[in-house]
Amino acid sequence: MCDVELVCMSKYRKPQQRSFDDIEVGMSSLSMRPKGFEVKFREVCDRVIPDSIFDKLYSNVGREARSPSTLTRLLLLQLRDGAGDERIVDDLYYDMRVRYMCDFGLAQKPLHPTQLVYHRLRLLFGTIKRDEIARLKSGGFSEKQSPLADVFDRVKEAAVELGLVDMESAQLIDSTAILGRAAVMDSYALIFAGIRKTLVEFVRSDDEHAKELISRLRRSEYLEEVAKPKIDWESAAARQELLNDLVYDSVSVLRAGLKFQDYELEGLVEQLARVVGQDVEVSEDGTGKLVDGVSTDRQVSVVDPEMRHGRKSKSRKFNGYKGTVTADATSGVITAVHVMGANEHDSAAVADMIEAHARSGTQPSALIGDRAYAAEDVRYEAMKQGVAIVTKPNSCGNGFGKGSFEMDSVGETVTCPGGLVRAIGGRSVTFAGRSCPLDCPHRVVCLGKSGKRVIKMREHEVLQRDAESFARTDKGKEMLRLRPAIERVIAHWMRNGGRQARYFGRLKVWMQGVLSAIMCNVQKIVGKAGDNGHRSPGGGSATPLSAPASILAALLLIISALLRAIIPPSQPPAQNDYHMSKTLKTALSSEGS
Repeated sequence: MCDVELVCMSKYRKPQQRSFDDIEVGMSSLSMRPKGFEVKFREVCDRVIPDSIFDKLYSNVGREARSPSTLTRLLLLQLRDGAGDERIVDDLYYDMRVRYMCDFGLAQKPLHPTQLVYHRLRLLFGTIKRDEIARLKSGGFSEKQSPLADVFDRVKEAAVELGLVDMESAQLIDSTAILGRAAVMDSYALIFAGIRKTLVEFVRSDDEHAKELISRLRRSEYLEEVAKPKIDWESAAARQELLNDLVYDSVSVLRAGLKFQDYELEGLVEQLARVVGQDVEVSEDGTGKLVDGVSTDRQVSVVDPEMRHGRKSKSRKFNGYKGTVTADATSGVITAVHVMGANEHDSAAVADMIEAHARSGTQPSALIGDRAYAAEDVRYEAMKQGVAIVTKPNSCGNGFGKGSFEMDSVGETVTCPGGLVRAIGGRSVTFAGRSCPLDCPHRVVCLGKSGKRVIKMREHEVLQRDAESFARTDKGKEMLRLRPAIERVIAHWMRNGGRQARYFGRLKVWMQGVLSAIMCNVQKIVGKAGDNGHRSPGGGSATPLSAPASILAALLLIISALLRAIIPPSQPPAQNDYHMSKTLKTALSSEGS
C-alpha cells in the first residue's frame, strides 16, 4: 500500500471511441481557424507530448490518473498567461479554447488546482512522496535525473525533425536574470529567522529538550508571529543589544544542534551558522559586530536559501538566480536550459550546458557568446569536449593591445611591433623602456606612464590567441553577426514566464525555466507546422472534420443536450468537486449557452 493515495495511480489512456462529450463535438458549431494557434497547439501536443511518455511516473495498479498530457499543457499555458493554479483551472472550464487545446472533454471529472502541484513534483522528481524527495535531495539529485529533461528533449527532437535545429551549425549562448520569489532579509531578520526555523525543527524532533533550550535564550519572540523583534531601530544602542542577544542565542542553538542526528535539523543548523558567520564578526567576549561590505556567497533569505545577490552590470543589481540558454542561431529554438545562483559568473554554466547537449545528442560544434564566455579555463574545457567558444576579440582602448605582439610558442619568445624580441620566462614578459628604440613610433603608446610594458602569459595562451585570431577572420565575423539573435530568444523566454520565479529553490526555478522553454519551442514548432508544405512533427497530419461529419457532430450535440435536459442525474455531485457549482454546470450546458 502507498503512503499517499495519489501515488497509487495507474497510467492514463484516452478512450479511442468518441462520445457525445468530446470537446470536438462540443465545438463543432463554433468557428475555429484551421491554422490558428489553438488548433496547431493541440495538434503538436497530441503528437509530441502524448500521455504515453509519462507512463514511468505512474503505477500499473490503482485508480486511473488524470491525463498527464492535459496537466502538462495547462502548466505551459499557465506560464504563457502568467496565471496561478486556480486561475488556469478556471480558464479550463470557462474558456472553450483552453479546453480544446488541453483536449479536456465536456463531461470529464473536474480538476483541482492541487493536481497541478502533484504533477509538477512528478515532472521534477518522478514522485510525490515527501520522504522520497528528501532522500533524492540528500543524495545529490540534479536536473539530469529529472523526468522533465526527457520531455524537453522530446520537444527538441520534434524541432530537429522539422529542420528548426541545425545539428552541424554553431549555437548561441547567453544568460539573464531570474528574480527570486523570496524577500531579501537584512542581517537582523536573517539571523532571527534562522534561529526560528531551527527552533521549530527542534520542537518537532524533541519537544522536551526544545522547551528547555528556549527557556535559556535571551529573546522570547522566536516562536511568535513577528518578522523580527520590536525595538527602537533609531537607537544604535538598541540595535547593538539586539545583535548581542541574537549572537548569544545562535551559539546556544548551534551547540544544542550538535547533539542531534537528524537530516532536516542538520541542514538548518548549518544554515544558521552560515547566516551568522557571513554578516557578524563575533569577539571573544561574545558580542557581535556587523561586518563591512557583502560576503562573496551571501545568503539573502532563509525562505529560499539558494537565492543570491547578482549583477548584470555595475549599476544593475538583482536578487535571485541567473538563467542561461543555448539556442539555434536561425530559428531561435532553445536547446538547453541551466539555472544557477545570481552571484555565479556567466561562464560557469558552459560545462553543464555542453553535458546536457551530449546527453541528448545535440552537441553543437561551437557556441557563440559575448565576452563573458571568453574565460580561458572555460574555453579550454569546452575544447576538450569538442566545442569551440566564439566571442569578440579582446580590444585595447588605445588600439595597441596584447594582440599586437607576436608570440612564438615553439621558440618561447615574444616579439613587439618594433622588432624587439624577449624570451618567455615564467608567466610574464617585460619590455623595459631603456631597451626600446627611441625612434619606435609605438614607444609612447606602448610604454605609457610606467615606462615599461608587461605582457602577462595565460595558462592557455595559445588557445586564447587562436580563438581571437579566428574571431578576426571573415568566418569569425560572420558567426559573431549571429549573436544578437540570442537577445530575442531570451526576450521570448521571459515573455513565456521565465523572468519572475514562482517557486523556492534552484531545482524548482530550473523546472519553471524548462517549462517556459518548452512553451517557446512549441510555439516555434506551431509556426513551422502551420506553413504550407510542411508536415507536422511525429509524422502524419491532422485531418479536419468533413462537412457530413460536422453535421453529425452538431446533431449529436443537440441530442446530448436534450437528453441532459430530460433525464435527471442519477446521483448528486460530490461535495469536494472543485468549481462544479450550479452556475458552472449551467454555463457548460446548452441552457447556459
